[in-house]
Amino acid sequence: MELFFVAVIGAVLGAAVRYVLPLRENYGVTVTVATGTAAATLSAAVLELAGLRWDNPLLWIIALVLSVAVPAGIALALSRRREREYAALLSTVAG
Repeated sequence: MELFFVAVIGAVLGAAVRYVLPLRENYGVTVTVATGTAAATLSAAVLELAGLRWDNPLLWIIALVLSVAVPAGIALALSRRREREYAALLSTVAG
């Protein structure tokens, strides 16, 4: 049940990341939600297998920080790459 809570909170935080970062028009809506959910769920499962219990706040802190950091990194990388690709395409078409 706790893993479900981590997944839902990770999805909500991933969705929030989309609206905090610039250039959100360069990637889809589900990119940050899906990566936030996956990062939170996988990190919590790995930490649980490593021996941390669900009542340990360290498990929750790490999982929720990763549910923000991973989608932010992916969204920023996608935004920068798309901007470069759009600029190259525009220079090819215009010139």
